[in-house]
Amino acid sequence: KIHLLIRPRGRKSPEDRFNRSTHSRVFSLLEPGWKKFCDPIAGDMLDEGLGLSDSDTRKLKSELTHIIHCAASIRFDLPIAEAAEINITGALRVLEFAKECRNLSRLVDVSTAYVTPHPGGPDVLVVEEKLVDLPFDAGEIYKEIIDGRGNEKALLARTGHPNTYTFTKCLA
Repeated sequence: KIHLLIRPRGRKSPEDRFNRSTHSRVFSLLEPGWKKFCDPIAGDMLDEGLGLSDSDTRKLKSELTHIIHCAASIRFDLPIAEAAEINITGALRVLEFAKECRNLSRLVDVSTAYVTPHPGGPDVLVVEEKLVDLPFDAGEIYKEIIDGRGNEKALLARTGHPNTYTFTKCLA
């Protein structure tokens, strides 16, 4: 079973939003009936406890074996505090939830290759699957941003990130 945390939006339920997306060509090669393995669940990673109901919380904490966190705001021009709330705080809330899942064996945080700053120039850069060394403590910078003391332009310049999306995903 694949449980999908989907934020309700307006009058659209998680089930409505899921069913609307299943017509995408990306799912065209899946076997007929694949949707029966999917369980859309109402929640929001920006809320405490992921915005889950008590019954969904109990169910997921006992059943989950793997979590793939791939939610984010991919808007490149969000103010740094807003990008941090979505891309860092959201990821931290997923991590806290994962720590309470009794049968969890893997948590994967998905992002793009672009969270690794590229030095520029014609050289080909191999992007390895490892955390990027930052010139500062990520936790301290996150706290500065959340407290309203983080200087967006200075932070981007210091790490070489071109925008708040790549910077906050790298911090996460």
